[in-house]
Amino acid sequence: MMNQEKHTLGFIGVGVMAGAILNSTLNYADELNINPNDMYVYDLDDEKTSKYIKSGVNVASSINEIFSQSKTVLIGVKPQQFLSIFDGVVEFNMTTVVSIMAGVKIASIREKLNQNIGIVRVMPNTPCVIGSGMIAMCFDNVEKEVKKKILDIFKCCGQTLILSECKFDAVTSISGSGPAYVYSFIDGLIRGGIEGGLSYEDSKMLATQTIIGATKLAIASDEPMSDLINKVCSKGGTTIEAINYFEDNNFKIMISKAIELCRIKSKELSKLY
Repeated sequence: MMNQEKHTLGFIGVGVMAGAILNSTLNYADELNINPNDMYVYDLDDEKTSKYIKSGVNVASSINEIFSQSKTVLIGVKPQQFLSIFDGVVEFNMTTVVSIMAGVKIASIREKLNQNIGIVRVMPNTPCVIGSGMIAMCFDNVEKEVKKKILDIFKCCGQTLILSECKFDAVTSISGSGPAYVYSFIDGLIRGGIEGGLSYEDSKMLATQTIIGATKLAIASDEPMSDLINKVCSKGGTTIEAINYFEDNNFKIMISKAIELCRIKSKELSKLY
């Protein structure tokens, strides 16, 4: 996985998120200098793994094979499965573990493995499926060259941000869960358009492109959000009617409260692992 030295990469679980990461890795294999023949995948669902055979990826027969054959192992199982995935493993050959398990702390992984290896905790989100994800990352005891390669892999999935692990509950409440908030808002815009006489298709196009355009402008602009809002509004105009309704019903407070509840839940779940 690093420079010209053969470095095998294993995936335990290839569901939606881990599958997106694996797909991006394969799509950019040449740029990443990764040979699909040096990659291993394992999942309880054979249908999920069989499709990778034609790409040259090795389908492992057990979790033990992943740990014994791979230098870097990405764990993409549900947090509830965390404690059981190491059961029966008799040989560890990896030097780095990458975890996308929500709520599972680096210390918990290190305690379970009882090995002095590099550990990377990652919080991706679902837009990684189309290469437009937001990925928060925390590295612990990871070699410099390995860190760069792992960063390069995730940059193929979207934007990356390195943060301390203590901020991951906040990350979960913003970017991890955030796509669902955005979809809820888009759904509301679509419903409003339909009530105004638009078809679903036309309303969806207007809503989603508006979200895309406004987001791009927000990224490009140095102005605070309040100034961007005011530039759309005019006294006695149409937009101010909607904004005033939002303000009267504490729209921003409702959002921040919802995010707080998500963050609290994330902290509660992390105590389980």
